[in-house]
Amino acid sequence: MKSLLSFVLATVILVSAITAAANCRGEAQIIAQTGSILKKTYQSCVLQILPASIVQYNMSGVCPLDLDTVLAEGVNVGIKDGHDCGLEPGSSISGILYIDALGQVSLER
Repeated sequence: MKSLLSFVLATVILVSAITAAANCRGEAQIIAQTGSILKKTYQSCVLQILPASIVQYNMSGVCPLDLDTVLAEGVNVGIKDGHDCGLEPGSSISGILYIDALGQVSLER
């Protein structure tokens, strides 16, 4: 009976870990300044992150988002008023970065 309970518990833990890994898209906490606009559409605005301005960058221990990815791809800061970037170049950002459903690095504010 004890071994069956151990087996069931181990199976539940394994399934939970596999499910979490499958849903992992990457997360990190950042405090930095934005650089130039890399890409702007009616749905998104992607700003460069200035590497020298990074005050804090903490990758999630469970689902890490690599800094090199953020620096290479920039950060989607969203659109306001239907056509303006959610933040302007040179703005300070502080928040959680994550990979959104479209595969973009986005800022959750």
